[in-house]
Amino acid sequence: MKTTRQEGSDPVEDFIENQMDLNLDLPGLFYAEAMNRIERGTKTYAELLKFLELHEKEISKREKIKDPSERENVTCDLIQGIGGLEEIFGSVVSDFLVADILLVSSAEAYINSIAQIVLASADIKEFDKLSPVGKWMFLPRVLNLKWRPSVDKGCLQEFSRIVRRRNKAIHPQIVGVKGVLNVKHILKKIPVDPSTSERGRTAVASLFKELCLAWTGSYGPGWLDPAAAREHPPCFYGGNAEFPLRLGRPGET
Repeated sequence: MKTTRQEGSDPVEDFIENQMDLNLDLPGLFYAEAMNRIERGTKTYAELLKFLELHEKEISKREKIKDPSERENVTCDLIQGIGGLEEIFGSVVSDFLVADILLVSSAEAYINSIAQIVLASADIKEFDKLSPVGKWMFLPRVLNLKWRPSVDKGCLQEFSRIVRRRNKAIHPQIVGVKGVLNVKHILKKIPVDPSTSERGRTAVASLFKELCLAWTGSYGPGWLDPAAAREHPPCFYGGNAEFPLRLGRPGET
């Protein structure tokens, strides 16, 4: 329940007495975890490519072996080695796909938090029916901002690609792999790779920055900077999305 702070009252006491709004920073939490997933997935992706490169070399060696018995032994070793692929491949796919889901959730949570401020209750119900991309197209026009994102170019176009990947991830179809060497093709088909995920992260960050610049003149939440997010992970904020009050940690001024 919102209350109006009386003149002369202590803001710290107001906060302790629950007279100041406190919000869970869902956009920040989702975005920070997406960054973590992309960073981890990038490292694991490099390990996976090394594994596949070694596997290809072993297959080339096998093809040159003429002795049937030795050839069979090498084949068995190759098959057993494939077992080491499953964990690392699964980790790569999981991290990048989950990052896509988190980025879409972050962008939608952020635009929803602004809609809660600027739209009437009846309009919010209609707003909730829009897709994540539709919400980002609609609200800047309602706010009468000069910045008008378009699905045909820029950060909203890239965001729409993330949404499509997200939709495929949460409505999955069976993906078959005919051989270990086909794994690279599968990664491209999904697609999951560092450059694709980083483009998605950059696009979502640009949406936040462009909207904030046009709306409030700020450069967006502090957690858009990876270093800042690691040093001060997002969790709660006071006030609202238009003028969020950052909560300090013990010892901070």
